[in-house]
Amino acid sequence: MDSKCKFHPVKPSPRCRICNSQPLSVQETPEVKQIELKKPEKKHGAVAIWGDKNTWNISSLMRKNVFLSSYFNNELFHMKDLREIIPEMNKHIKSFEPWIPGTCNTPTSLFCILIKLFMLKLTEGQLRFLMDNENTFIKVTAFLYIRFICDPSELWDRYSNYTVDPTIIDPSSNSMSISEFIEKILSDQNYYNLQLPRIPNHILMLINSKIAQLPIRRQRFEKNNEKVYEKDQKIYVFLDGPAIGIFKHREGNKAHVQVDGKDYHVSIADIDDKLTCESLIFKEENNVLTSDKKLYVKRSLSYKNALMFQVPQKRERSPSPEEKTVEVIKKEAKTEVYSLETKNIKKVDDSLGTEYFKLG
Repeated sequence: MDSKCKFHPVKPSPRCRICNSQPLSVQETPEVKQIELKKPEKKHGAVAIWGDKNTWNISSLMRKNVFLSSYFNNELFHMKDLREIIPEMNKHIKSFEPWIPGTCNTPTSLFCILIKLFMLKLTEGQLRFLMDNENTFIKVTAFLYIRFICDPSELWDRYSNYTVDPTIIDPSSNSMSISEFIEKILSDQNYYNLQLPRIPNHILMLINSKIAQLPIRRQRFEKNNEKVYEKDQKIYVFLDGPAIGIFKHREGNKAHVQVDGKDYHVSIADIDDKLTCESLIFKEENNVLTSDKKLYVKRSLSYKNALMFQVPQKRERSPSPEEKTVEVIKKEAKTEVYSLETKNIKKVDDSLGTEYFKLG
């Protein structure tokens, strides 16, 4: 029987009797795809929504309270363009928390505006405009927009130029920097008790390998922020790995370089005039395969299961018979030494006592 199974013509099913009866030449072996972080496919047009397009991957409690809030219904609901919302963002966003402190699940103006941006479906150009805005709270709104609706494999490419930004989000409260904020929303599952979209485990491993390189990139950012590179100077460019490139010019926190005749616009944290040992410590884990079942997404523990979870305690290894005999010998030797010391101390005490008696 050389014909394929009519029920599973593309991929054989392991539970199908007809598929299992096919010879190995007919059965198609599943292709093992190499996991890697991707770049956004589109540079123009609306940002593609990953996941549920009706809920925007945000909790039902947040959506319900936003739609019931007076600020959303009276101020934001009738706005139809981003140019109308930007003044509202400059005026009302003063905190990056989801809930107003001291209230019972009352959403902040940031998340009311964020829901409105979801409804408007921002384009790639509008999203980049918000990310490059001078107002740090508008930047935070754009970062959260990406975190909720973008493909997890594209998150690092969208955030990479801002992961070394030392700008403080709220100078009045001396809060975290933009770099620390991005690291937090990438590595943590909860955002102030608000559930973030789950990142698949195999993609999270690659993102963690990138996060491990942030201390070195931050050092290069601080050094290159004060350093001046000459045109056509040979430098090291860190893309997937260190490569020799040519520096062309700098535009703010980005540098125009050439590597093997190709032009790249990279962050100044990814260029250096020297190749240090620290730059080669962390390597990307690109050899992760989807065929490993352990790397698929694991369901998060519920509240009750988390309370019942117990950390397994390691049991001490029982000593072998040889070790037991050695311990016994050591104990006997210690007792003999102790008995000899006590005898000597008693002799010294007796001699001192007799001499004191004679002197008395």
